[in-house]
Amino acid sequence: MKNQTAKVSFNKFLFTIQFIISITMTICAITIVKQMNFVENEPLGFNKNIIELNAPDNESHSKMPALKEGLLQLSSIENATVCSGNPISGNMLVLYELDNGETYSPYVYNGDEDFFKTLNLTLIEGEFPSAKKPGGVVVNEKFVSLFNMKNPIGERVPGTKSAVIAGVVKNFTTVSFKVETPPVIINYVPVDKSILISFSGNDISTLLPQLEKVWKKVLPSSPFTYRVLQQELMNKYKDENAFFKIVIAFSLTSMIISCFGLFALSWAVVQSRVKEIGIRKVLGASSKDIVTILSVTFIRRILVAFIIAAPTGYYLMNLWLASFAKKISLSADIFMWSALTVSLIAIITLGMQTVKAALSNPVNELRSE
Repeated sequence: MKNQTAKVSFNKFLFTIQFIISITMTICAITIVKQMNFVENEPLGFNKNIIELNAPDNESHSKMPALKEGLLQLSSIENATVCSGNPISGNMLVLYELDNGETYSPYVYNGDEDFFKTLNLTLIEGEFPSAKKPGGVVVNEKFVSLFNMKNPIGERVPGTKSAVIAGVVKNFTTVSFKVETPPVIINYVPVDKSILISFSGNDISTLLPQLEKVWKKVLPSSPFTYRVLQQELMNKYKDENAFFKIVIAFSLTSMIISCFGLFALSWAVVQSRVKEIGIRKVLGASSKDIVTILSVTFIRRILVAFIIAAPTGYYLMNLWLASFAKKISLSADIFMWSALTVSLIAIITLGMQTVKAALSNPVNELRSE
């Protein structure tokens, strides 16, 4: 009897460890799901429905305006711009030296008069440069705050001799959510190496052949290549997606193992308390009372497991989220859903044994003893 009691106690300890792991992994899984949904759906500050076409060589740069005009004839194309690249993978860092000898490095973009309309950037004040008004540059809010500019329109761009600020746009995502919003400068340039195309609808497969047809008319000897901006963005999170799949797999595995462990433990506990259950029934205990008595031990263990797992999961996910400049907060609902998920699975698993024991005949139970 003592050996059986010691074995049950040891199994209870293992059960607690299993559920600590399960709850921790569930917290991690829910957090990662929420963050990856945030990454995929959170507004970037510019239009996501963008396809980029790049000139095959330097000599082809001059043909980009003609290619743009041809693309705009397609009904599914909303806007197009000749530019230096996209905000996700077409960034250019430029080093500027200030009058005091210090330096700063903003991201610099070049684009024609349709750059802002194609990306759907939000103008806060001033105006966008164009062929009619080519002077001046546009900066973002971060640039203005970096130099504490009260009235930025007309001010000289620090580190330059003559460039002045013509407009200010709202901050937009640059590179990915892993990077803090940098200062940005946008120059007006009518000819460059790339074309960004904003399109309507989600069926890119029908659009690409149309783009290729126009491409072949302007650049017949060059292979047609393209980039989809949304895919470019998600490529920035390859490591996170791989980690996400691993955590989900481990979370499901640990949950299955915990369920098997709980099932075996509940069977062992019921077997070790057969006589007690029979006596309680003879003395008038209801089936509900028996279920409650058998469940209390496990509920306490799950509660202990959650008390240990919650701060562990919080710490681990804080470390993971630290790699993101823009991220979700570790709100209480993450821990609530983790606890409810694990508790529901545990109750279903536990109920198979406790309900069976509660409904059994007390005479048979005492006779077996």
